[in-house]
Amino acid sequence: MTCAFEVQFAHWANATAGDIILASQDGLPFYQLTRLARGLRVDGATLGKWVDLEADAIPAGIRTWASLDAERTEVLLFIASLTGRIELAQNTAGARLAVDPGLWTSTWLRKPNKELDGRLPEEFLCTQSRREVLNDLVAQAVQRGYG
Repeated sequence: MTCAFEVQFAHWANATAGDIILASQDGLPFYQLTRLARGLRVDGATLGKWVDLEADAIPAGIRTWASLDAERTEVLLFIASLTGRIELAQNTAGARLAVDPGLWTSTWLRKPNKELDGRLPEEFLCTQSRREVLNDLVAQAVQRGYG
């Protein structure tokens, strides 16, 4: 898989944890962060927070043509995968369950979740085992029609 973000995320929908780890090895170019942020309807500071980056690191990384490390890239590709699952479900359902899959994902990550004892899903991005919890919750949301 190529680490690229345009308007659509559906090509990340079926990525397994192994696919994401493999795609993360070379890192994600910083310039792709602006595309990902745009697709998720968030600012760079929010996206940076999700991967423990200072706000000024993104413009500096873009200027120097740098890439993120594999660990941070893995988290961002995981978010792309969640968004892709929402987009794919929307496309196959024949109805617009979420008007904007990127916005749905970013809002969901920042909203207290009763299934997580009121914690924010974004707090669960830090480890693979916690990301699996988020995977399960998104699968349930898709099954319920994004309830």
